[in-house]
Amino acid sequence: MQENILRPEQKSDLELLGRIPEIKQFYLAGGTALALQIGHRYSVDLDFFSVKKFSTARLLRNLQSAPTCIKQSISKGTLYVLLNGVSCSFIAYPYPLIDEPVSSPWGIQLASVKDIGAMKINAIGGRGYRRDFVDLYCLTQIRPLPVIWEDFKKRYSGTGLSLSHVKKSLVYFSDAEKDPLPNMIKRVSWKKIREFFEKESKDLSI
Repeated sequence: MQENILRPEQKSDLELLGRIPEIKQFYLAGGTALALQIGHRYSVDLDFFSVKKFSTARLLRNLQSAPTCIKQSISKGTLYVLLNGVSCSFIAYPYPLIDEPVSSPWGIQLASVKDIGAMKINAIGGRGYRRDFVDLYCLTQIRPLPVIWEDFKKRYSGTGLSLSHVKKSLVYFSDAEKDPLPNMIKRVSWKKIREFFEKESKDLSI
């Protein structure tokens, strides 16, 4: 576990969250969960997902037992808070994991790199932030893009997603280029990332 990617306040948050019973139904995903496993960049926020529905009001009450918790927004199946100044999201996400989650020192489950890769492709198919391309590229250094693509198709099968649209999104960079690069540990070149996806996405099967 690459704990060096976390700020002290994030570690404190994970320790706190690991003691809240409702968190047991969630898993940590996104760039932070990936960075904890491959150590490619520093963490920014904490994104939690649950396959099951949950009470946002009850979870918020438990989180507000911490004096550093500030509610940002709440709606059905979605809760955003600041915890020790760290942005934390809790989202009902009805797509089952395709791999066993990974244990952490804080008693919190992490999505595996297999599931995170699938989620990153799905995110790029929506509105691809630069960090999504960076994360996916770094993951391809240990898991080939065609394999991640098959993970994506498996996880989101039956959802009606347009595979041709998602495939085209892997080479659509206009929105991503409005964003800064994440705070990296491993050096990457945006030019190299673009060239990689332009070349490697051509042969992905739809």
